[in-house]
Amino acid sequence: MREYERLIGGYAAYTHRMLEQLGSVTALGRLMSEARIQKGLRTLAKAGRLELSFEAVILRHPVRFPKAVVEAAEWRLARARSGDFD
Repeated sequence: MREYERLIGGYAAYTHRMLEQLGSVTALGRLMSEARIQKGLRTLAKAGRLELSFEAVILRHPVRFPKAVVEAAEWRLARARSGDFD
């Protein structure tokens, strides 16, 4: 998240709070369940840093997440790579 925060010039308070309260697996699962592409993924895509996204983290550790979360991460990264944020 440091790179994302550097790119936005601020602190990702909501994301930090969610990670602290829910833990990483639950928090990332919740983020993947949203249909909209969050600001973080958009920002990292525009900076050419998708490998730092939560979606990429999930895909590097698929056994830690439910299948639906992994599939959502794949779908979201594909959209980000194509520039389809709507």
